[in-house]
Amino acid sequence: MSKIRVGILGIGGTGGFFGGKLARHYSDDKNTEIVFIARNEVKEKILEKGLRVDSIEGDFDVRPDLVSDNTDEIGQLDIMLVCVKSYSLEKAINQFKGNVKQGGAVISIQNLVNQAERIERLLPTDVALLEGCAYIISNTIGPGHVMHKGGPATLFFGRSGDINKFESVRKVFVDAGIKATLSSDISEIIWKKFLFISPIAVACSYFSCTIGELRDDLSKLNFLRALMDEVFELIKAKNINLSSEEIDNHLQFLNGLPENGKPSMQLDIESNRQAETDSLIDYVLLEAKKHDLTPVNYRKAAKKLNYL
Repeated sequence: MSKIRVGILGIGGTGGFFGGKLARHYSDDKNTEIVFIARNEVKEKILEKGLRVDSIEGDFDVRPDLVSDNTDEIGQLDIMLVCVKSYSLEKAINQFKGNVKQGGAVISIQNLVNQAERIERLLPTDVALLEGCAYIISNTIGPGHVMHKGGPATLFFGRSGDINKFESVRKVFVDAGIKATLSSDISEIIWKKFLFISPIAVACSYFSCTIGELRDDLSKLNFLRALMDEVFELIKAKNINLSSEEIDNHLQFLNGLPENGKPSMQLDIESNRQAETDSLIDYVLLEAKKHDLTPVNYRKAAKKLNYL
């Protein structure tokens, strides 16, 4: 049996959680190797002490088989799970695309709905792109230290057409205790998440509030609903097959999220770090303009947050 090599590119909140679970499960498996692709402080901290994951599912420390940002050292991978921020996506893909072997798969997990448009052209033709998304609230609280606060911690990925040949990829995650779903309707699944993650990131950032504070204030909740309505108008304009009932489903889902949780975009803004405003705000405004839509609440939020 040939060894399966899985690389996790970006050991932040999402990559650290899923990568950590993979590394823990396959730590004694001679047929599966887990590689953390990390640099600078994150790489040094994991090399020194391993990765620390504080999780509502149980805390753990883990060391992968390899931690590196050296392409020669990383070698050839069967699967590369890409969990970098949206603003770093193209640079990261260009740097490490040569590490995915012929016939391998790249799974892209970002807060994006246009992953294929942005990165498929960058990949070799013999490497499959599986677009994806994750439902999880997980953030870094320091280099090599991840805190998973909530959400179902589910992973979705796939592509249109025949996906049966990627079942072995899904199995790698499922065997590690990760709730992973392979779907040929991945575009609808990604847009369904975007209908939630973009409005809540914008609303919490706009009000500088936690998810609990947003949930418990009717005026803030109405603003969130208005943002969702604007994204749904864009979804309709793009002929994406989603029902407006998903808005109510998302508002109900909000009730199960941690009181003190904050979206990652908000945390980055509050810490004066580069934030994913390109994918969560700018994209909505640009696409709305193409479809002659006027998302007044997105424009209001962008202006307040100095992104307009």
